[in-house]
Amino acid sequence: MQALGGVVAVRMFATEDGEHVSISGPAVLTFDGEIDLANL
Repeated sequence: MQALGGVVAVRMFATEDGEHVSISGPAVLTFDGEIDLANL
């Protein structure tokens, strides 16, 4: 994923509470909306 200021790593992982998304990197990421991961 490319974002303002750098490259961001995105990782999805399952937990007891459901699936979570981890974002890491030196970038500033701003998002307003929804992503339907089942239909990507």
